[in-house]
Amino acid sequence: MERRQFIQRVASTALVSATALSGARILGANDRVNVGLIGWGGRGRGDANLLRQVSGVKVVAVCDVYEPHAEAAKAWAGSRCRSYGD
Repeated sequence: MERRQFIQRVASTALVSATALSGARILGANDRVNVGLIGWGGRGRGDANLLRQVSGVKVVAVCDVYEPHAEAAKAWAGSRCRSYGD
């Protein structure tokens, strides 16, 4: 299985699972997924955009050795996201 197929399958499975939950229910600690992204090149941005479509998933950290990419990733993820260069 290729990485792209894996990510698409995980995202679609998570999306189906998330829609099965009640909209009025408050998410508990076990219902949230915090994610750290490593690499903000083309593939990293693509994966991040897929993750953004899944409810309950939050990007809390980003890492890229190329500083402009790390800053762009942090700007995309929000002010509460932590950025790392290594």
